[in-house]
Amino acid sequence: MSLLGPELATTAAQVDAVLAASDFSRLVSPACLAREVAAYPANGGKRLRPALVLWTSQLFGGERDKAMPAALAAELTHTWTLVHDDIIDGDRTRRGKPSSHAALEAHAAAIFDCSDPAAARYGLSFGLLTGDLQQAWVLRTLTTAVREEKISASQFVAITERLAGKVYPELLSGEAIDVEFEYRELANISEAEILAMLHGKTGSLLEFCVQTGGLLGLGLDHYDEPRLKALGIWAIKAGLAFQLRDDILGVYADSPEWGKPVGADIRSAKATVLIRRALDAANSADQGFLLDCLGNSSLTHAELDEVREILKRSGALASTEELARQLCLEANDALCCLPDNSWRQLLFELAEYFIKRTH
Repeated sequence: MSLLGPELATTAAQVDAVLAASDFSRLVSPACLAREVAAYPANGGKRLRPALVLWTSQLFGGERDKAMPAALAAELTHTWTLVHDDIIDGDRTRRGKPSSHAALEAHAAAIFDCSDPAAARYGLSFGLLTGDLQQAWVLRTLTTAVREEKISASQFVAITERLAGKVYPELLSGEAIDVEFEYRELANISEAEILAMLHGKTGSLLEFCVQTGGLLGLGLDHYDEPRLKALGIWAIKAGLAFQLRDDILGVYADSPEWGKPVGADIRSAKATVLIRRALDAANSADQGFLLDCLGNSSLTHAELDEVREILKRSGALASTEELARQLCLEANDALCCLPDNSWRQLLFELAEYFIKRTH
């Protein structure tokens, strides 16, 4: 019987409780900004990143309680990048609710009775500050962990150096390259470039999660250890598989739990492996139709349905799903040198979940 569902639910409940008990947002004013600082962390999500920290710590016999601050730091890092990402992409919803900048824009319009442009400026400005404050929350979480003797001072240095010196540059460079793709012709963006971008934007934080959990479980204060490198390989490959599935769901999701606009990647002409492969494999008529739809903000449901058919008959959907499956297998192969226990089994199951999830 799979342990994944129950363990994810248990982990999510624990993370939810600790985040809800935090007093960080009470340090923030005005009240609308404080609400948004707490909003994304309180609005659930799968809690995959903190789960990875906790599970990989326990994989090596670590204590869950002592790994929790690092797990929260990983979740909050993910959170502030989502806030900024929604601003960059102009997304108005996140997890079925208004995105931070959209909520703050609505607040300004209601409270200050200002013009639409002024309200939008308020929303963007306060949205940026929301993400900035969540980044500060990460640091406060880790410094508190040192004071409470859950992590050592040397582990704090190692973790914060890893965030500032590797994760942030890789993650934000991936985001920047993703933005730059919008200014380039899709025909000139290679699949290798897309995968490299995804490595930075998604894989870097997942790598941090599993390696930091492993570091704490092993009682280390450095990341230069073969078992941590094996975990990193798992995270990078599983992370790519996760993102490939995310791109597929961005076109095909029919679950209300998806929480994001379906077809947004088509309307914004987003460079994905799925689209790249369709453009390479489609016949000239389908390629022309697809190119006409990419970047069309007024794309109709009928046109989106036709795009879906083109992705299928070109073979792009099937080949992208196969690539995700292969990455999943390679990810799990990297775990063979690690302890054979229930926590390793959870990683196996999680990689499989990444390529089969519906939301």
